[in-house]
Amino acid sequence: PFQTRRRGREQEETAVDRVYHWVGKSPAFGSECFESLQKYFPNAMPAKVVHNRTRAVLEQEFGFSAETTLLGSSFCPDEINNQGRDLPVVMRDYY
Repeated sequence: PFQTRRRGREQEETAVDRVYHWVGKSPAFGSECFESLQKYFPNAMPAKVVHNRTRAVLEQEFGFSAETTLLGSSFCPDEINNQGRDLPVVMRDYY
């Protein structure tokens, strides 16, 4: 019987991919970096996107605010997670 093989996420470009690349937050479609990112972390989002989505839910649904929230995290404190634009740093700076 005829079977189609589903392509991996690394072989598909979405409108979101194009926007993230356009604003400088992700590698270009077809690049080795894009392929590795989507192969091992499909649909990964930039730190600011994750922060803004999380913040919106916490503030709108639960009444959190930066003034009354103490951030606690369990991110690995290595050099990969301690760059100025990474999620732990973005969240720490906000809260």
